Amino acid sequence: MVRNSFIRLAQRATIMTSDYYSRRMSRMLNPKIYRTFASTPRDFDEEFYWLKHVDGNKFAFGIKESFIEEHGEPEIVVFDAELNDKLQKDEEFGTIENTKAVQVMPAPFDNCVLHEFDEEIDFEVVVQDPENIDNRICLFRLDDASEAVDAFAITSASEKYSMPLL
Repeated sequence: MVRNSFIRLAQRATIMTSDYYSRRMSRMLNPKIYRTFASTPRDFDEEFYWLKHVDGNKFAFGIKESFIEEHGEPEIVVFDAELNDKLQKDEEFGTIENTKAVQVMPAPFDNCVLHEFDEEIDFEVVVQDPENIDNRICLFRLDDASEAVDAFAITSASEKYSMPLL
């Protein structure tokens, strides 16, 4: 009885192992059908920051009204990253400071490049209309311009969640 249990267990392990390697080989032969779910501009959803498509592969980054309500009016922005630095999602690239708090600014998506920023932002104008694209804090661009076409493309639900059958 114990021997039969070990035989069944060995058979299952062989099946699971061969299934694992067949999937791995399939991924190697057909990499396009196995997408990695990296962070894209379309995935950005933060409580205090917004991200808006400007043109081509450029995206504006700014603060929301909820940021001002929670942390008070910003007074200064400090960028830790340099222009053209490549960042990954949630990597700190700077801070927004006022007398009450210091709030970290996270990179909005994977493989974003800090394209343009201005450390002398007029926050009096920003506070009046924080969601206006002209009142942005900085501009990001995708590292690979070919990804920009797909970054904000709307996909059907079936395409978005499709998985290849093995």
